Amino acid sequence: DIDADIAFLFLVIASVPLALCGFTAFAVGWQRAILTGTWSERRAGFRLERREWRFLGYALGILFVVAGAMTIATMPITLLVAVVAAAAGGGAGDHATVAVVNLIVMLGGLIGLGRFALALPSLAIDDSGAVMRRAWERGRGNTLRLTFGPLLANISITAVALPYLELVERIAGDDVTLTILLQLPLVPLSFLQIAVPLAFLSLAYRQLVGSRA
Repeated sequence: DIDADIAFLFLVIASVPLALCGFTAFAVGWQRAILTGTWSERRAGFRLERREWRFLGYALGILFVVAGAMTIATMPITLLVAVVAAAAGGGAGDHATVAVVNLIVMLGGLIGLGRFALALPSLAIDDSGAVMRRAWERGRGNTLRLTFGPLLANISITAVALPYLELVERIAGDDVTLTILLQLPLVPLSFLQIAVPLAFLSLAYRQLVGSRA
């Protein structure tokens, strides 16, 4: 049904700003609670003020910058490989080269995210100035920890959720109501997928700022 598909698409699009606002309010409050011992003040529920908008702006900026850098790095090499493959008649080696390039670029993107994400805890506690430059400098010597710490935490939680999802699918079958009810235990896991990486970044920030003060 076309009308139902359009309504669902509209619902998905409309939910994106709400999800971003909810994530931002929680992320700022959670990281402030870890770093200062107090939740964001002056709030009656999830409300975005200057601090939260600044946090969200930087978070989206980090994502766009890293994604743009990955695209710029990938496109010329992939295009070159495609031209060479077309001239030489193609081959499995060309696909392998593209796969290796994509893997290297993805690793570079993860490293960039890990280093720049250290700016988020500082924004949550109203740090000012060149927060991106300081985040990069503070992460020097801890690149692997900052890159793979939050990632491994998220993967561990996902590794628990995926088998449960498969079990739910087998038990519930096509019963939508039963599926929804059985998926309720996944809500805390979804919360942990956000809370644990943010906590990791906050604790890493506190340790690195203290050691390099």
